Amino acid sequence: MPTYATRGMTPLIQGGAQQQRSASTATTGYGVDTNWYMDTGATDHITSDLEKLTVHDQYHGGDQVHTASGSGMKINHIGHSVLSSPSTKLHLRNILHVPQANKNLVSVNRFTRDNHVFLEFHPDRFLVKDHGTKNTLLQGRCEYGLYPIKTPHKEVLGAVKPPTSLWHHRLGHASLLVVQRVISRH
Repeated sequence: MPTYATRGMTPLIQGGAQQQRSASTATTGYGVDTNWYMDTGATDHITSDLEKLTVHDQYHGGDQVHTASGSGMKINHIGHSVLSSPSTKLHLRNILHVPQANKNLVSVNRFTRDNHVFLEFHPDRFLVKDHGTKNTLLQGRCEYGLYPIKTPHKEVLGAVKPPTSLWHHRLGHASLLVVQRVISRH
């Protein structure tokens, strides 16, 4: 049975309607699971494995991911990762690192918007397709009613170099010269 969760203490107001940040998970007793799972109910990507984030920053906000029972799970970091397919790299942006999470969740909504793709779900498989060309970029099999993206165990799938504008924001809107100095040293 899925466990539903929400992030944040207050619902988002979008287009005059309240929207709660949510994610659903399913648990298994098979030990460590390194796969990502497509989740149509998730508003954020979530992982308990900090090693899945190729770039990350510590999270200082007060938001939490809440389970259906109401208990909160702390968000420790926010980061990014890349899923490689045979033909392209698919980005996972603003992943919440939640050490208590049971599964690594991909928010279908965020994933499709960030990568300009759409998904087809079939009883035995799923397909990730380019929105413009309709070409299949990634595919996977349905397993026990879930749609996992298989990933290598404990391996980094790619690195994302944050743009200068992101460093400008992270450094408190420092001048371009200061931002360039910081980037050149790291």
